[in-house]
Amino acid sequence: MEIKSTKMRYYQIVQVVLILGLIYCLLTGLAVVASGGFMDFPCGLEYVEQDDCVLSYTYRDDKVENTSQIEVFLTTYVAGYRGGGCNHTKADSNALDVRTSIEDLKFERDDTRLNVNALVMDKGDTFQTRNVLHWNPWIISRMRFRYLGIVSDCESESTHQRSVIIGSYGTEFSIVKGALITSAIVFGIIYVNRKLLRIKEVKKSRVTPGEATEESKEDDT
Repeated sequence: MEIKSTKMRYYQIVQVVLILGLIYCLLTGLAVVASGGFMDFPCGLEYVEQDDCVLSYTYRDDKVENTSQIEVFLTTYVAGYRGGGCNHTKADSNALDVRTSIEDLKFERDDTRLNVNALVMDKGDTFQTRNVLHWNPWIISRMRFRYLGIVSDCESESTHQRSVIIGSYGTEFSIVKGALITSAIVFGIIYVNRKLLRIKEVKKSRVTPGEATEESKEDDT
């Protein structure tokens, strides 16, 4: 009987934890859906493929000569918010380190190629990564950017060329991830409830005649 009591206490603790987890999932999902707001302006950059150049709306200054060898434009975004920010970084050397909330990036220029975290990229190649590990069960992180090659500015008189990377990264709402986690918790609660019910039934069926007589006397009293 002591073993059964221990198992019952164990499943009761698990039941409470699962119920709290379910409440947490529902509240965090509702918070993402209900949240809102605006971020700063995203990176204003456009690649003109036919001219093989970039057109910058916000990061070009004709008074300052661009001497960079690598230039990175990554638009940032947050789940539940509209708009985005911009992670704009450049280096006058052939190496550049860029920190992001998803993954730190190390760029190294090798002639016309670009090494990104030891991955070799040619002109037009795309780098992308996704991370489902997040404290919010409804959120995933994603990064995607493209290596445009060695290009110049479309509207600049300068003939200077540099390696340009353009892309985005941030968090986004994932109904698939949230639904899978929530469903797993619900099934866990159902399983634990059945276990508790089974333990109670077994415990009730094993009551000795003497115990049953004593219980009946207490009821009469």
